[in-house]
Amino acid sequence: ICIPNHAKLHKSYSRQGLTVIGANALEDDAGPNPARKYKADNKYTFTFTYDNDKIAEAWGVSGIPQFVLIDRKGKVRDTWFGFNDSIKNEIKAKVKAVVAEK
Repeated sequence: ICIPNHAKLHKSYSRQGLTVIGANALEDDAGPNPARKYKADNKYTFTFTYDNDKIAEAWGVSGIPQFVLIDRKGKVRDTWFGFNDSIKNEIKAKVKAVVAEK
């Protein structure tokens, strides 16, 4: 549910500077192949990174999905843990506002 939403954000805002990165971490299946297959099967065009368990640990990620919105200057603007319609709408609104900033 959350990844298709982020694919839509990528499609809607990438020309305005949004970069969506799916960071594979904390998965039951070891290695990058399941996530690579998932990306290919769903024809996602945004960037994916793989084997990010050490990064997730360093950042204190305790579960997935976790979302981080970083602005053009590298400042973390917001984070979300979990996913539902309320979070979906909040992410979309924040992304729209941040990409509009110059």
